[in-house]
Amino acid sequence: MKLRRLPLSVSIALLVFLAELALLGSFAAGAYFLCQKYFLASFDETLRANAMSLPALLESENGAIRLDMESFPDSGARFHRKKAPDLFALTDTSGKILVASPSMKNLPSWAQPKEHRAVFGNLRSGGRNYRGILEPGLLGGEETKNEEKRRVYVFYAADREEMDERLESVASAFLWSVGLLLLVSGALAWAIAWRGLRPLRRLAGEAATIQETTLNRRLSLQNIPVDLEPLATALNDLLERLQKAFERERQFSADAAHELRTSLSVLKSGIQAALLSRRDAMTDRAALEDLLEEVLRLEKLCESLLMIASAHEKKPDKTMPLSEYKQCLAAVVEDFRPRAEQARCTITLSLDEAGYEKEKPGQESDDPLVRADECAVMRIAGNLIENAVRHGGTGVQVGVGIVREERCVILVVEDNGPGIPAEDQLRIFDRFFRSDRTRTRATGGAGLGLALCRALAEMHGGCVRYSPESPKGCRFEWIAEIAAPLKAHSQGLKVEPGP
Repeated sequence: MKLRRLPLSVSIALLVFLAELALLGSFAAGAYFLCQKYFLASFDETLRANAMSLPALLESENGAIRLDMESFPDSGARFHRKKAPDLFALTDTSGKILVASPSMKNLPSWAQPKEHRAVFGNLRSGGRNYRGILEPGLLGGEETKNEEKRRVYVFYAADREEMDERLESVASAFLWSVGLLLLVSGALAWAIAWRGLRPLRRLAGEAATIQETTLNRRLSLQNIPVDLEPLATALNDLLERLQKAFERERQFSADAAHELRTSLSVLKSGIQAALLSRRDAMTDRAALEDLLEEVLRLEKLCESLLMIASAHEKKPDKTMPLSEYKQCLAAVVEDFRPRAEQARCTITLSLDEAGYEKEKPGQESDDPLVRADECAVMRIAGNLIENAVRHGGTGVQVGVGIVREERCVILVVEDNGPGIPAEDQLRIFDRFFRSDRTRTRATGGAGLGLALCRALAEMHGGCVRYSPESPKGCRFEWIAEIAAPLKAHSQGLKVEPGP
């Protein structure tokens, strides 16, 4: 089973258990090797003391060397034991054994008289493990002159079974201690992890009780660890956003139903009136024209709603050259000129890319790609200009232009009309919101124009923002990204305020 599929408390306890296993195992291994080193050092000191004391047991008669065991009965007894006797040998510099204990036959391979220092090593004799030392020395008593002393090598070995048993007992004690500590610490780790995660389980339980009808409830921040406060706060913020989103969608559904019901009521009344009235070609034509106008309004409303809904589903990666962007914008302005003249308004178009450094003579002009498409340009520019013409009043001056910056192109639509009240500026991009409550559907629209502009701009990676003009008027900006960075500095378009 993978670790990520285990419960969190078990995973934490298992990780703690593995960490403790590594730490305790390392400590036990280190302690064991230290004990082994201490035992070997103590054993080697004993071997060296015995090896250095043996020359005193040697006697020389007629050039022959023998052991004098009478003065040292304990040492002699160790060499004549039937089980695990000590081993002794005296060699000259050529490796020839001069004298040896009864159980000593051959020197081990590592005990060769080549070194001028003591050499320790292990060997096996009689089916048992031994450890020995080869110690260089001089043969001769104190009365012997230095030049008459003979250089020899003393080999001494003793059975290491007792030392090995002590090491095994130490290793066994470490293993049992580590195992017991792991069992106890593992149980404690699981209990601590289970208890430590209790606040998280409580938060999960509280979150599970919140339904779509109880989004106003929030997770309690009392008596929870500091580490869980960011999580609880983030969940509360998420619930806050969800509640506002549900309220907006609920209000949107109610407003959409109201708008659709109004149009359907008008259609129903017109049809009923046409059915009850006398059949007359002129009357029928007028009634059909009114019904067609209402159907077109209903169609436009449904189209706007579908476009807003589809704008939140995906963000298409569409681009168009800046030259085509300008052409679409010029076409929109020309389409609105008759309506502006009818309302006695003035529309000024400036496509000089205010704020961008002009190309020098002979320099090749670039045409960057703007993240937009023809539909977005026609819709956003049309809605912004329509709002300025419709709500600016008679004689309003509307300025339309673009500002080209390093990483974006800004479409600016500003007017010198009455502007938008301060209390309504935060809601002008809400769906079905009308700043002037006294406007009728015939003069004020459905309140979807700016909401559609924002949705289309965000769908293409940009945004639409509003800033009031002083002393009066308003300014809308559509910021559209461009595909390649360009050097620019931002400047604005200014329209002289009206009377």
